[in-house]
Amino acid sequence: MLLRRVLLLLVLCFAVTPSLAFGDDVSFKTGKCPRFPEDTITPCIAYCIKDSDCKEDMKCCPVGCMQKCVKPVSFKTGKCPRFPEDTITPCIAYCIKDSDCKEDMKCCPVGCMQKCVKPEP
Repeated sequence: MLLRRVLLLLVLCFAVTPSLAFGDDVSFKTGKCPRFPEDTITPCIAYCIKDSDCKEDMKCCPVGCMQKCVKPVSFKTGKCPRFPEDTITPCIAYCIKDSDCKEDMKCCPVGCMQKCVKPEP
């Protein structure tokens, strides 16, 4: 019985979320919604519907089944360069996202490491 209720709740969440996330939003703010783990479980509540519902530079983003205002991640042009697959590095994260990097540098995987590097066009 509990499983049936959870499944019904998930179906309702997925039926509502696309219209909230991809509706006609003429108030679009710069930046991207951060990625959250796909298995994030939240109540199906819409704290916002479009970016203009959020204060300052916050964006209205999906978080699990929820829509809420979150700080956007900035995106930078270019792509991470490819490094040889057998590159051996210590497993250290000097950055997590592009906005952690100065100027036009991007946060990219280099072997087991995440570090800021100059992007390719």
